Amino acid sequence: MQITVSQKTSVKPRRTQAERSAETRRKLIEAATEMLCERGYANTTMLDIAKRAGVSRGASQHHFGTRYDLFDAVAEQLTEKMRALTEDLSFPHRSLEERVNIAVDFYWNLYNSQTFNAIMHIYLGTNEPDDPHKFHRSVANAYLGSDQPWFDLFHDARLPKKELRSLRRVVLATLRGLAVGRFLGIVTSPVNAELQLLKSMIAARLGIAAVQE
Repeated sequence: MQITVSQKTSVKPRRTQAERSAETRRKLIEAATEMLCERGYANTTMLDIAKRAGVSRGASQHHFGTRYDLFDAVAEQLTEKMRALTEDLSFPHRSLEERVNIAVDFYWNLYNSQTFNAIMHIYLGTNEPDDPHKFHRSVANAYLGSDQPWFDLFHDARLPKKELRSLRRVVLATLRGLAVGRFLGIVTSPVNAELQLLKSMIAARLGIAAVQE
């Protein structure tokens, strides 16, 4: 007599519509970021982005009506990445010097990422008054909407919140200036000395504030 042994096969649960939609958006944003860095603003079209992402043109237009909408989403990635500063919950419990090093290195790596390079291509390519988009506002929101992780990292700083925010602005402006210089080919040598000086200045200001309290 032949005995048949039934084998259980694992069936992957079907993704929800929301999950599929989020995946499509992610692919389009990643494709746009890559192509902007490779081709520049003028040579990056919505059709080419859709092909790179492996989605139909209709799907790309459903999620992002125009390439300006998609480029806004690329800029918004800067905000999301900046908010990841304190994802490691052990950071706020480290020494002041370690936290300053973490913050400066984190932001510097971000300014050397594909995301920031893509934003530079968009920024330079859309500096025309007839471009109907709000890209510059999206870039500004990257800084306005990502202060909280900085506050969390330096939760014990004896500084008014306004001054702590200003201190972050100084860090971002310095690193952004170095990154733009690299992007334009103006800064060609390593910037280790500049980064160390920035870290020392920030640590000193936070440390002095703690002592004065």
